[in-house]
Amino acid sequence: MKLTSGFWQNLHIKLRLSSFGFEELVRLVPKTGSLLDIGCGFGLWLKLLRQKFSKRELYGMDPDVYKIEVAKRLLTNARIKLKRALPKNKRFVVVTILDVLYLLPEEEREKLLENVFGLLKSNGKLMIAFVPKENSWRYYLAWLQELIMVKALSGTHTSGAINFETQRWMQATLDRIGFKNIKYYVLPTPWPWWHKHVVVVCDKLPKYARKAL
Repeated sequence: MKLTSGFWQNLHIKLRLSSFGFEELVRLVPKTGSLLDIGCGFGLWLKLLRQKFSKRELYGMDPDVYKIEVAKRLLTNARIKLKRALPKNKRFVVVTILDVLYLLPEEEREKLLENVFGLLKSNGKLMIAFVPKENSWRYYLAWLQELIMVKALSGTHTSGAINFETQRWMQATLDRIGFKNIKYYVLPTPWPWWHKHVVVVCDKLPKYARKAL
């Protein structure tokens, strides 16, 4: 079963909007500068950003053909550029990755983050939202939900992996790539959901500044 019918598509959108703290995340986003959302899906995050920042340069990328087509319809006249691959000749002030990395094998995750480092301008900011892998009932329920979405409903584009990240892995990987000023924020969990969403925010500093640290 795939999320290609109107019913499943609308259900997926409603569940996503009700279970993730988008409004709280907006408060962490820099107010100006070009922004790329990787794994944009149906474009819900981009739509909210356009409502908040009417003149901002917004881009979305997702490998799922169907979701990109739906996003184009939902975001008609929103002046948002949508693609199925990462841009090659464009640099961004902000890159966001929301609930995406866990769908990739570890080596692909690291490669993506390395590519993002190259996509950011100096002093650019990366924001990653993820469900931290931990020994808790909230984590196991989130894992079960994603298993249903990915395996049963085919609602999420994936390489086959469902492997949430630990905060320790996130910290070590971002450190190795060269990101600085790494900070973590826990988003409020909307009732009656159980997801614990953590947002990591970090900077790509100019080369001279990174050497001095």
